[in-house]
Amino acid sequence: LLDVSRTQIEQYLEKNGLAYRMDSSNTSRDMTRNKVRLELLPLLKREYNPNIVQALCRTAESLRQQQMELDRQAACFFQTAVSPTKTGWKTEGKSLLAAGQAVGKLVLCQMARQELEWPHIQAIWNLLKQNQTGKGIDLPGNRRAVVSYGHLILQEAERKPLEFCYQLQIGEKQYLAELGLWAGVQWTLEDTPEQEGHT
Repeated sequence: LLDVSRTQIEQYLEKNGLAYRMDSSNTSRDMTRNKVRLELLPLLKREYNPNIVQALCRTAESLRQQQMELDRQAACFFQTAVSPTKTGWKTEGKSLLAAGQAVGKLVLCQMARQELEWPHIQAIWNLLKQNQTGKGIDLPGNRRAVVSYGHLILQEAERKPLEFCYQLQIGEKQYLAELGLWAGVQWTLEDTPEQEGHT
């Protein structure tokens, strides 16, 4: 109903004898969406373009159609040009570059199994252009993008073993920040078969 005006909706309801309810939060200017609807759009309509709402709806529909086409191309690329690895996915770097950055972003997000921010997309794109085997970048969600002999591989990053050392005294407790745990040392006496009953 984005391209249907409030007046049209109210006329439809009245014509069909349908009741409706008002959300009291709709009149609050505390929320950005309400400020846009109650203040910004009327200002744009009054001062710049009386048909601003229709123009925005046309733009939104055009963008929706474009997004649908990009989604279709990305799905086709993923199905035909991306293959699984033991810990992720790989594709030929040249093919991804040829698909373009708009489609490439969607493919990369599918390969990473998460939404990637634009700086990560840009960094991966630069990796593809450089095409240097062994070069890579770390991504959120314990993922890593690596170039290997003309291919881009998105995979789980290797978990580095934690190295830390604490000195503990008997009876002392210490918080181990690396593990998020407390550790302590205390004496304990255990019975052996020879000592049973003599501890």
